[in-house]
Amino acid sequence: MLFGVVLHAADRLRQGEELTDLQHVLLGTPREMLGDEEVGEWGRVYREAVSARGKPTGVPAVITGRAVPEGYGFADLAEDLPEVAAEWTAQSNWPAVNSEALTAGEAFDSPEFIEGMREWEWAVTVPAHLAVQRWRRPGTHRPQVAGPSWSWER
Repeated sequence: MLFGVVLHAADRLRQGEELTDLQHVLLGTPREMLGDEEVGEWGRVYREAVSARGKPTGVPAVITGRAVPEGYGFADLAEDLPEVAAEWTAQSNWPAVNSEALTAGEAFDSPEFIEGMREWEWAVTVPAHLAVQRWRRPGTHRPQVAGPSWSWER
């Protein structure tokens, strides 16, 4: 999801739009290392893919459906993440792997996961202890570290 936010932000940068709080954070290092012109090219390629295919693989519709002038900030992420995470982790290409099972030498690529990789043409393996959780801290929409995982106030 954040990769899509980065690409949307890069397109907004290329087109002279003001970046949101989240977009500034995510593009900070790439802009410093590569410069605005190169980062803007990421946005151009992303916009071409959205225009040609409607939705690049791995980028949720809450991002690809946004017009360039429409930013995407921490509050948007806090609102969208639970639904997107639930949708994506329910797919067959997103297994949660138990680290104890791996340590014991158990296989983790189930037949369903292998078929999911074929179907979706990509996959993500998520450590079971890093499953998305909701954790609230009053008055903020910024990410908070709660144990070993990132979680978001809603």
